[in-house]
Amino acid sequence: MAAYLLGQIKVRNEKLWDQYLAGVAESLVPFNARMKLMGKKTANLVGDDGNDRLVMLEFIDEPTVQRWFQSDCYNRLVPLRERAADVVISSYCA
Repeated sequence: MAAYLLGQIKVRNEKLWDQYLAGVAESLVPFNARMKLMGKKTANLVGDDGNDRLVMLEFIDEPTVQRWFQSDCYNRLVPLRERAADVVISSYCA
């Protein structure tokens, strides 16, 4: 069953964020994951969560999400992510 990772993001440093995204793209390759959505918020229609970006990644299943998230290749990017943005990351099953 497909699983999705959703990142809700408030970018603080565009340059560092771009570096982080490049690293994430590389880290996804061994896990056969796909970027489904990466977008900037255009409007709040109801409420305000303070985020300005949304990212959705698709994985084959939830265990693969967890393996990627705990992988060395991704975890080397965590300090960069923490300097670049405030992020809420959640996983969902379809």
